[in-house]
Amino acid sequence: PPDGVVFRMLRRGNKGKVEARHLVPEASSLAQHSHRQENAGKKEQSELKRLVLQNMDRDDFINASRT
Repeated sequence: PPDGVVFRMLRRGNKGKVEARHLVPEASSLAQHSHRQENAGKKEQSELKRLVLQNMDRDDFINASRT
């Protein structure tokens, strides 16, 4: 959404009915923290992928040179 971040928070109402809250303003600290965490997670995942592929290439090179 252009003006907020979608979060799904379930809340049980007074009659036991579960209702969902969907929108948190972009400027809120919760939304900003969520974006920072998401970006940090993507960066870490990208770095892990790079390292794994680097190790696989190295192992392929070592195995190819042995034959």
